[in-house]
Amino acid sequence: MQSLSAIVLAAGQGTRMKSALPKVLHRTGGRALIRFPLELAAQVGCSPVVVVIGHGGELVRQEIERLSGSESVRFAAQARQLGTGDAVRTGLAGLEGEEGSVLILSGDVPLLDLGTVEELKKAHVGKAISFLTFRPDDPTGYGRVVRRGDRVEAILEHKDCKEDELRIEEVNAGIYLIDLAFLRQSITTLDTDNAQGELYLTDLVERAGRAGRPAAAVEVDPQRVLGVNDRVDLARVDAILRSTINLELMRQGVTIRQPGTVEVELGCEVGQDTELHPGVRIGNESRVGRGCVIETGALIQGSVIEDGAVIRAYSVIEGAHVGPGAEVGPMARLRPGARLLEKAKVGNFVEVKNTRMGRGSKANHLAYLGDGEIGEGVNVGAGTIFCNYDGFAKHKTVLEDGVF
Repeated sequence: MQSLSAIVLAAGQGTRMKSALPKVLHRTGGRALIRFPLELAAQVGCSPVVVVIGHGGELVRQEIERLSGSESVRFAAQARQLGTGDAVRTGLAGLEGEEGSVLILSGDVPLLDLGTVEELKKAHVGKAISFLTFRPDDPTGYGRVVRRGDRVEAILEHKDCKEDELRIEEVNAGIYLIDLAFLRQSITTLDTDNAQGELYLTDLVERAGRAGRPAAAVEVDPQRVLGVNDRVDLARVDAILRSTINLELMRQGVTIRQPGTVEVELGCEVGQDTELHPGVRIGNESRVGRGCVIETGALIQGSVIEDGAVIRAYSVIEGAHVGPGAEVGPMARLRPGARLLEKAKVGNFVEVKNTRMGRGSKANHLAYLGDGEIGEGVNVGAGTIFCNYDGFAKHKTVLEDGVF
């Protein structure tokens, strides 16, 4: 295929989310929705990528600029939401001088994968426009795909359909591949003569047919193109993503008790022969080694748990490093900078912050260890507090090897 660019539509207000946060910044799998189409565009090899922003555009821009590889992303601001045709026309301004085809993605469709886009690319050879379709349980609100035999004739938006057209089961998924020359020529012909008074990108399908270049439609699994329009959709996507991740971990040799209750975010690693008990949550690109036990209700965020460690029930570990064979909890808290070396032990109601515990050292219960350096084989008794802050500055507490 010729060179391929992308436009990601992320300007919508998302009123059904009922949120002050732009829809594409709501999170699933530990990532903002907008990150998914951007990563997919990179996998496909699209360059450049234009993100059309509108409602909450500055927040969306800031989120994207924090991502690696965002230097190649361009932004186009849609002043008013006048339909998909207007959004794509806005995005085209960022593709001046580009040739080939453009992949048009939605900022609220996180489960679309590379294999599905590759199918679309194959179907697109020699076409002016190609798009994905699916058959939902309830097609209400979706644009219907009108065919005559195998030939795709049009996409009719729900509000513009006649009664017999509403019975069509195949609907438009809103993911397109369009020849750039055709797009530039045809998008200027769009008008607002429709039920919603908007510029419909879908009208280009009929125009392509009139020009003797009928569109290609590729029907896919509905889950792949599931869009997030409200909190119910977000929960549905969460469940699918969680199930996918957990199934893959179990196939790789991880035991998960009650998988429906366990959440492992994208970008996290869990080693072979580790057990995850009910209610465990692992996020923020944490790494859990081999042969670990993570008990019920444990929360691990942005941390490293080395081989053979045991995290007992309802412990909270954030920005910490737990060494091999170490033990934490139950109901302990490791805060950023906590580092437990091999076979160190932190018991119930112990909080550790910015403190290194040496090999085999232990604090079994009821202690606060902040800004400290603890040697090997140290025994910290119940009720111990490191008074590390005098109201103005933090101070370091040192316990050398063998202290009791």
